[in-house]
Amino acid sequence: MTVRQISPWTRVATALVASALLVVATGCTRPADQQDTAGGQVVVAGGGGPATSTGASTGTGGTPTSAGGGDPIAAAIAAGDFGTLKHVCGPAPKGQVNKATGSQGVTADSMKIGTFSDPNNKARPGINQDLFDTADVFSAWCNGLGGIAGRKIEVVKHDSGLFNVVSTMADACRTDFYLVGGGSVLDDSGVKPRLQCLLPQISGFVVSNEARMADLQSQPQSVPADSLVQEVFRYLAATFPQADGKIGYLTGNLSTLITTIGQYKEAGAKLGWKTAYDEQYNSVGESTWVPYAQAIKQAGVRGLAYVGEPENLALLVQALANINYKLDWILGSPNMYDAKLTKAAGAALNLEPVYMGLGFPPFEYASKVPATAEFLALFKKFKPQAKAQTLLGVNAMSAWLLFAQSATACGADLTRLCVYKNSLKPTAWTAGGLWSPADLTDGVGGSVCSIVVKATPSGFTPIPWKANASGFNCDPQNVIKLRTKLPKPITLADVGKSLADVK
Repeated sequence: MTVRQISPWTRVATALVASALLVVATGCTRPADQQDTAGGQVVVAGGGGPATSTGASTGTGGTPTSAGGGDPIAAAIAAGDFGTLKHVCGPAPKGQVNKATGSQGVTADSMKIGTFSDPNNKARPGINQDLFDTADVFSAWCNGLGGIAGRKIEVVKHDSGLFNVVSTMADACRTDFYLVGGGSVLDDSGVKPRLQCLLPQISGFVVSNEARMADLQSQPQSVPADSLVQEVFRYLAATFPQADGKIGYLTGNLSTLITTIGQYKEAGAKLGWKTAYDEQYNSVGESTWVPYAQAIKQAGVRGLAYVGEPENLALLVQALANINYKLDWILGSPNMYDAKLTKAAGAALNLEPVYMGLGFPPFEYASKVPATAEFLALFKKFKPQAKAQTLLGVNAMSAWLLFAQSATACGADLTRLCVYKNSLKPTAWTAGGLWSPADLTDGVGGSVCSIVVKATPSGFTPIPWKANASGFNCDPQNVIKLRTKLPKPITLADVGKSLADVK
């Protein structure tokens, strides 16, 4: 294996990768067709199954319809509902008189909510803009209906520009009530400052182990650092057993990616896969991918596990097709679920099949999943110029929905501590059907459920392998515990604080 030197600039390549990898959630053992703690059933993601809690039925072609005719998605948006979640946005309940509780950023009729991202940088301009777009969409929808239980959302966008996390976190500490639906590529440096100022967060994504394991946060779409959901691995092993003796591993030369490919190797070893090729590439890109394609061919690789960015995988797929070497499969990290891959790779995907596992209903199920349809409809209505079909956008929407539910449950007396405690109560959080169910009670999140998706020249095709009525495979065997040696979590005690200090 060739190990290349990693410059600080190559760390930016982790942005889309690390955030998307974390959607392969683990830790929850409830099947996807059980009830959400918010009430109602998880909506159908394929085939039969329970009806939505709105009373909608499935019409011809799987498109949700309502008994009274009309458009149930538009009706839900107008009512402030989201999937199975009721009254996400709207005025204060009858008889509730909101108060200025003394918590920073909260008044009787408003709240300052911060969200982090990194689009303003020279290395990768626009990276993770999805997080800001989702904040705009959610706040526009919610504020138009009266806010969250009568309090309007004032979104404070914190652009850390990749390398300015500490100073940007200091700004957030001075103004914000809560952080919701954001993330920073180099998030490890922001953990202690956030805990020192007792600023809780419901993350859009987390990257470093320091951030993933830190105190005072909820992670509705994260994955425990010592576990991996391997449903797509199991599917490939069962479907292409002839490849097991010739497996290759390829990843960018970035610490986060190297850690992830190491987890893939451990999962593969448990399935009996034998390594024939193990290589790293320059995370910011290669001038040519032909040498990699030729090396893969020379090693006789039949199945290739890849962790990186979709643009780079598209170039590799083209290089393999150009030398006419066909793999049985390529296993991509979840962030390969991106039109960048299918558009750039094109017809080469007919020769080189790429698979990935998702922890949420793919956008191709929008006609069957009201929550997914509503997510797309909200973008069309409130920010049509934004890119809606992104994994990070779904991450962020789940975070905003969890915050709204948690804040609403606090009633008139809205405090950080109340929201934080409420955000840890769901045992099967689905964001109204936007996600597979995750147990949030430990602050880490996690689900055993996954859906296999295949990339094709025309888009993505879900593969309901051993799926339940909701389209997910929720076999507890999907989750494996890893031998990963984890760093000590950063806690409130490490900065001289405790939960009793959170107001």
